[in-house]
Amino acid sequence: MMASDWKHIRGVQYSKASQTVWLEEYLFPNNSDFIKELNEKINNAKKYTLEQLNTIEKNNKFPKTTYKTRGFISFMNYMKEVKDPKSKVINEKLPVRGTRQSVFTKKHLERIQVVAVNPNSFMPTKEQKDAGIWDENSEQAFTMNVLSLLNRLTQQNMQITIQELKPLLKTPERVTFVADTLTEKASQEHAFSSLYATFTMKLRGIHSLESIIIKKTMKKFNEYSELSLNDDSDTHELTGCSKFVACLIKIKSISINDGIECIKRLITKLEAPKIASSNVEMFLIFVQNIGAEFAKKVPLALWERFLKVKRERELTSRVKYLLVDVEEIYSEMVLGVSKKQMAVSKPLPIKSDAKMFLVRDAFTNYKEECDNISVDLPIDEFLRAASDLFPDQTKDPATYCEFICYICERMKPKKNIIIEILGKCAAEYCKNKIEGDSPKMWGLFDDLLYYMIIKKILNCSDVQQIMKSFPELHESNIENGMKWFLCDKHNFTKAIDLPDFPSAEVRDALMMPDTIHKPVPETLRMSRLISLSIMRSIAEAICEHDDPYEELKQYIDYLELIEDRQIGFDKEWNSIIEYYNFNFTLDDIYDLFDLIEEEEEFDEPLQQEE
Repeated sequence: MMASDWKHIRGVQYSKASQTVWLEEYLFPNNSDFIKELNEKINNAKKYTLEQLNTIEKNNKFPKTTYKTRGFISFMNYMKEVKDPKSKVINEKLPVRGTRQSVFTKKHLERIQVVAVNPNSFMPTKEQKDAGIWDENSEQAFTMNVLSLLNRLTQQNMQITIQELKPLLKTPERVTFVADTLTEKASQEHAFSSLYATFTMKLRGIHSLESIIIKKTMKKFNEYSELSLNDDSDTHELTGCSKFVACLIKIKSISINDGIECIKRLITKLEAPKIASSNVEMFLIFVQNIGAEFAKKVPLALWERFLKVKRERELTSRVKYLLVDVEEIYSEMVLGVSKKQMAVSKPLPIKSDAKMFLVRDAFTNYKEECDNISVDLPIDEFLRAASDLFPDQTKDPATYCEFICYICERMKPKKNIIIEILGKCAAEYCKNKIEGDSPKMWGLFDDLLYYMIIKKILNCSDVQQIMKSFPELHESNIENGMKWFLCDKHNFTKAIDLPDFPSAEVRDALMMPDTIHKPVPETLRMSRLISLSIMRSIAEAICEHDDPYEELKQYIDYLELIEDRQIGFDKEWNSIIEYYNFNFTLDDIYDLFDLIEEEEEFDEPLQQEE
C-alpha cells in the first residue's frame, strides 16, 4: 500500500485487503521512523491467515463517535425534526438512494448520538419555536416578519400585507426600519420598483411612512446623481433608485415640481465637461418610467437642453446610443411620434462608405474642373464624410481643402454647424490618436481651417473654438499658423481683405495683389512672408500677358526691394518660373536689374546738365 493512500483520523480503524491497521498519528511520507513502524505492523499482520483476519475484523467493535460542533448539531436536530420530532436519534428508516456513499452515510449516522445544543450557540427559528423559546414580539421576529411580508408582496395581497404590518409598527425605530428596507429593496430589485412605488402610496397615513420613504429615496437619488462612474462600474443600485423615483413621480406620490427638479438635475449632469456613463444610465431609466403625462409637463426648454447635448456633444458610442433611446421615448411620449412612424418618416441613412464615395466623386470632378459640382448630402454629413477622407489626401492637401471650401460656399451653411462637426471630428481624431496612422493629419486639418478663414467661412474666434479639441502638443497659434500656411500654400491670386485678423503682417500680405499696382508704401515692413507675397502676386499679375518678361518691368521697384534683402529671392523665383513656365530665367531677372541700373546711371548726367 502506498503511503499516500493513508489518511489520519486518530483512533479510527481502517481495513484494506483484509489487513487491519490502527493509525495513531498523521502520516508524513518523509517521516522514516513512522514508515518503518508502519511496515513492521503490516509485516506482523501477514502472520495471520485470511480466515483469522476476517474473524478479527468481524469481532472488532467500532467505537461511537460524538460530534459537538454547533453546525453539525443543528443539522442533526433538523434531520430529526423532519423525520420524527419525538425521536432521539436518526433511525435506520432514513431514505437511502442506494449509492455506496449514501449507504456509508446512513451506517455512520446510525452510530451518532445527538447531544444538547449550547444555550449560547445559534439556533434556527424552527428549533426555537419547537423549544418554546421564540419571542414573537422581539426585534428579531419583527425584522423577519417585515422581510417576509415584503418578499411576498404582490399587487393582489397589498391590503392584507398592510393589515399585517400595521400592528408591528410600535416604535419610531421600527417605522424607520421599514422605510429603509423598502427603499433599499426598491433600488436593488428593478423588476419590482413599480410594485414598491404603489405599495408606498398605499402606506399613506400610516405613521407617515410614505413621506419618510420618499424623503429617504430623494436623498439617495440626489447623492447618486452626483456620482460619475465609468462603464466598468456597478450602477445597478443607482439606476434602481432612479427608476423608483420615476415610478413615484408617475403615480404622483412625488409632486410635479419635485419631479421636474429631478430631471433637471440629470440633464445638468449631461452638460458637464465629461459625461459619465452612470449619469446617462440614470437618465435613460428615469425617462423610461416617468410616464407620458408627466413627460408632457416637463418644460420644453429642458428637453431642448437634452437634445442639444445629444446633437452637439462629442459622445462615446455607448453614450450616444443610450441618448438615442431617450430621444425616441421623448418623441413618442411628448411629440406623439411612435417608433414606427419615426421609421417611416425618417429617410434611410446612407452608409458611411456611400457618403465618402459621393464626396470622393465630387472632388474628382472639382480637380477636373467640371461644371456644376455638387454633393447630394446635407452639410453636416458632407463635412463628416469629407473629414473621414482626410488621411487619403496628404498628397494634394491644398486642392482638397479648396474643394471643401468650395462646397461650403455653395451650400452657405450656418457657422455653428461647421464648428460643431469639425470640433467633433477633431475630438474623435484626438481620442483615437489618428496621428499614429496619418502623421500629417493635424497639418491638413490646420490648412482647412486657414482656408476657411481666407474664404471668410469662419473667423479667428470660430477656428479657436474648433482648435480646443486639438491635441495639447499640437501647435494651435492662429497667427503663426496662418503665416506658415500663406508661405507654404497660398498663391496670392487676388487680394483678400481681413480687417479683423490680429496680425498686420498677414493683412498686408493678403492685400499684396492690389498693393503691387501702387507705389511702394513707406510703411511696408519687409519679412519673408511679405517678400513671398510680392513675388507670387507679381507672378499672378504677369502670367496672362503675351510677354511676361516685358510686363515684369512694371514691378521693378518691388523686385529691387526684395532683391536688396535677398529673402528667399532666388529659390522662390526659380519655383515660380518652373510653375508658370515663364519665357525667362532667373538670370534674365538679374539682367533686368543691371539694365535698370545702367539706365539710372545714364539718366543722372542728363539731369545734371539740365
